[in-house]
Amino acid sequence: MAYAPISYTLPQYEDYPNWWLKGYEQGTVTPLSMATDVTGGTTLAKAELDSTGFPITTGPARFTPWFDEAYDLWLFPTEAEADANDTNNAIQLSDNIDPAGTGGVNVKVSSNDTTSGFLNGKLTAGTNITLTENNDGGNETLAVAVANSPTFSGNVKFSKGADVASATALSLGTDGNYFDITGTTSITSIDTVAVGTVIKLHFDAIVTLTHHATDLILPGAKDILTNAGDEAEFIEYAAGDWRCTNYSDSTTPAQEDLTIKPSDQSITNDDVYNNDDDLTVSLAANGVYDFESLLHASSASATPGIDMQWLVSGASYDGYVITAPNTGAAGAIAQMDNASNNVQMALAANGGTQGTAYFKFTLTDGGAGGSLSLRWAQDVSNGTATILRAGSWCRVKRVG
Repeated sequence: MAYAPISYTLPQYEDYPNWWLKGYEQGTVTPLSMATDVTGGTTLAKAELDSTGFPITTGPARFTPWFDEAYDLWLFPTEAEADANDTNNAIQLSDNIDPAGTGGVNVKVSSNDTTSGFLNGKLTAGTNITLTENNDGGNETLAVAVANSPTFSGNVKFSKGADVASATALSLGTDGNYFDITGTTSITSIDTVAVGTVIKLHFDAIVTLTHHATDLILPGAKDILTNAGDEAEFIEYAAGDWRCTNYSDSTTPAQEDLTIKPSDQSITNDDVYNNDDDLTVSLAANGVYDFESLLHASSASATPGIDMQWLVSGASYDGYVITAPNTGAAGAIAQMDNASNNVQMALAANGGTQGTAYFKFTLTDGGAGGSLSLRWAQDVSNGTATILRAGSWCRVKRVG
């Protein structure tokens, strides 16, 4: 173990010339040799003080005593009393001194610990924990290791690291496993941390995550356009290669994916488009959506018919509609896009048999966000009611 001096200047006991200095193991009368320097190459059982009170070697040369463990220090009037460990006329200079860097001989667990000891004796390894002493006899260290498959009996808390600015190659800190990602620079890769590392990212703004077959594997092998508040979880499965294992879209409320009309809604004498009472869905800025809807309508007369359109401002969409008017004629398929989003459908007159329209298209929001709403009216204003039936529905799913 390392030696430490009893002082960092040459000690002088000027009132006790020619007395003898001797060390003991702490709290005992067991003599403890002192070294003449930090190497411990030369040791003395005791040291005489010269005529001015400085410790001297047999040389004689003045020196500072060094000890490698906790000690008590005594001054004896004569060499004979020092050799006999006779403390009747001796003076105790120090009690239980634990010199810095001695390896922890005098370590105590708390202020009321009654027993001193080495660190490797005071630390007790728990289940699946090992303690390893390194560099025995030199500059010793104590390594703590966790065995494979440890069992945790309480909450496991991960630190939140400092915010990280988005970058083409995202460089995360080592101060946590959860990070806020600021800025809007597209991310195509994440720098290596360590294989097996799991991280969670919270995006503060709109960022494009670019899918890559190895560097950055994203769900569905598709790019992701984040929104402020989105969260993603990644694991580094190989050095510098990350896989997204979970993605949470903050802008898609779970209960708004599917909207079902709860009751019939009817209009009479009205051929002007109005929003439906129920079938409206919310859209996030810059979102890409898959959309589908199934509508059931009826009337006691063939005259009024029904006109329908899905209306959204600042967005574009492309898809189709299939109409089945139940008039005995074959159903029709029509293209749906921004230029032609109106659909007319004749209704049967035979006791109010329903007509059906199925819509399916992909919608890209233009950046402002908002809502997509069904608007409908009678094709010909008529006193016979046109009815949009309960059970009509629309579904929207964000895909980008």
